[in-house]
Amino acid sequence: MAKHPVKCTACGFDFSAEPSETTCVCPNCNSEISVVKAIKYYLSLNRIQTEQKKIAEGETYLQVERLLDEADFYVKNGEFEVALEKALEAESLSTTSSRLYMLKVVCKTKNFEDLNDVSHLEDFKKAIDNASFQEKEELKKTYAPYYRKRHLTSEEKSDYEMQEAQSIYARVEDNLKAEIPSHFKREKFIKTWLWLTIIFAVITVALIVVSIILDNPILSVVACVIFIAFIIFITTYSTNKLKIKVFNQGLDFFDAFESLNLEGKEKIKTLSSLEEFSVSALNGESPSRQESIFAKTLHYAYNGNSQSAIKVIENDERFIKTLSKYYE
Repeated sequence: MAKHPVKCTACGFDFSAEPSETTCVCPNCNSEISVVKAIKYYLSLNRIQTEQKKIAEGETYLQVERLLDEADFYVKNGEFEVALEKALEAESLSTTSSRLYMLKVVCKTKNFEDLNDVSHLEDFKKAIDNASFQEKEELKKTYAPYYRKRHLTSEEKSDYEMQEAQSIYARVEDNLKAEIPSHFKREKFIKTWLWLTIIFAVITVALIVVSIILDNPILSVVACVIFIAFIIFITTYSTNKLKIKVFNQGLDFFDAFESLNLEGKEKIKTLSSLEEFSVSALNGESPSRQESIFAKTLHYAYNGNSQSAIKVIENDERFIKTLSKYYE
């Protein structure tokens, strides 16, 4: 019969013993110990260590995912160097994450815009190696357009960028058109909402004054309830007012887009951000989220090597205010 690994119950030394034997002698401390107990002791500690390892790996996984989430955030804001630092920090903890290596690819290629980068090739290979079969197909689909662009001639790249810009422009136009009916309803309703807010404010103040004069606890409770309603109304009013303001800016910017004279990558980058804004508005995301995306759109246009774009933005006080709110 094959020997079984055991652990000495006296000194903790690992060795092997015959399971059929009743007792055995530890070669380290020469103690006579029970084979059954030594086997149980070994299995018990081994199980504990296995569980501890699983917990440690689980904690590492969560830490890696947290770092990659942070990297994603910086990628969305165009801060690729900071995002890459987060990805490298995650890589120091784990080298088996397909998501990690694809994030490195995104950072090194500036979100698939730098066609000359070759440092990402090894990372893409690692992303594929660590991906499941289904993930491999998705990664290849994501990378394919960039791969094709890397092998285009200068003339082909110019044609490709023009077609891509036209395609994005059409999508933005469709999204904005789809949101306009809701936008007009919101504009019409906001005036009514303002009057309701004022009325609730007046009633709240009046009830508080009367409840204090009459020392009436019931009126105090009613005043508190109406005050809560007032808070809800004024919050809703403020939210919708900001949505209207930001969407109007987006519409005006889109109407002026052709006069910006942006070209190539800068035009695509600005349009892509404008598309993100249009989707955000269409999905009813928070006005602060919509405003931050629109500010990013203005930032791309303003830094897009076009004097026309700079002039359009600087001549609109709203654009400058929104841009300076998020960018120095």
